[in-house]
Amino acid sequence: MDSSQWTEQDVREVLSNPVYTGIGAFPRHVSDEQWIQAQGRLVQEHGVRPRLRAIRAALHTSLGRELPRLAGSTWLDEAYRAVATEGLGPFLRRFLEDVRADLADQTPPAPVA
Repeated sequence: MDSSQWTEQDVREVLSNPVYTGIGAFPRHVSDEQWIQAQGRLVQEHGVRPRLRAIRAALHTSLGRELPRLAGSTWLDEAYRAVATEGLGPFLRRFLEDVRADLADQTPPAPVA
């Protein structure tokens, strides 16, 4: 994507993607709190379920695979209930921690010299 020709959709995709908080091998471009604040605004505009779907899709697209924790058919309903009971910010903080832990668990160990 040519940054001189960004569309509104391009910006939304970047804002949706948690990898920009330094997930996996991706460098950190925004703090967790900045990303969570952006999600709060997007939830106000589009609703919780569409935002959760967008976050999951952006993450899986960037990783090139689905994370087992997020791939199940019940994840969206469980996440929606968690947002309703915990609040969006606490849920997203835990979400980022869980994704980082999942990726750390899946990283193959470095060869021993």
